[in-house]
Amino acid sequence: MDWQKYFTLKTLDRGLAYYENGNVLELMQISHGYEAVVQSDSGNEYEVNIEIENDELIMNCDCIYGQEMGYCKHMAAVLYAVEEGAEMIQQHDLSKLINRLSTQKLREILLSVADQRAVKYKLQLLAENDPQTVLKQRLNQIIRKYSIAIDELESRDYYNFSEEVLALLEQDIYEIDDSQWECKAECVRYVLDAMHRLNLDEELDDMWMIFNTCYEMLGAILMKDESRLGWMKKKLNPTYYHEMLETIELGV
Repeated sequence: MDWQKYFTLKTLDRGLAYYENGNVLELMQISHGYEAVVQSDSGNEYEVNIEIENDELIMNCDCIYGQEMGYCKHMAAVLYAVEEGAEMIQQHDLSKLINRLSTQKLREILLSVADQRAVKYKLQLLAENDPQTVLKQRLNQIIRKYSIAIDELESRDYYNFSEEVLALLEQDIYEIDDSQWECKAECVRYVLDAMHRLNLDEELDDMWMIFNTCYEMLGAILMKDESRLGWMKKKLNPTYYHEMLETIELGV
């Protein structure tokens, strides 16, 4: 079945990344299709239902994009999982495998992949007690890289720009440990401040994804514990605060 026809190329790319990163947590075949649970990079879990009728797909996802704007990356991730017929490795199973390896073996595995640029960057982040400096430098590099394209409103460069910023948010900032939640929130706020300084149009789909992800992540960080409300009231821009609440209420 040509299921990819239902999605834009951008959505397919993001769905494939979700599948390859293991964001499809549960997948069950039912009488007329599939039911699944997909986790966003900010930690929210969404239920996806896919039914097959006369070689056509009827798909639903309880994220806001799936409900209001069409076929989403969570649906695409599930279909990639179905297509590949991959067995889901639960996190606790992966932990068991790692626990069986010696410290020396784990070190050897890490060194074998450490030459990859992305891995080097990740190690640099993990080695920092306060990763804000590294992350801010990376964001500023991205902005400088696309500054001309942003001024000239080149649509393809807008897409590439948004993908790099989203990767920074969903991979690097998201993985900061919750024990450093203030650092994590500051990094997200820094991204928001930078996007507003660029006067980017939030209505554009690529830019909407950046702002929406920021508000979603802030909500996940700050609403987790009442003790964090003081930081929120003191440091969070009132506009960000209201946008964050609206995003949470919509269940994005």
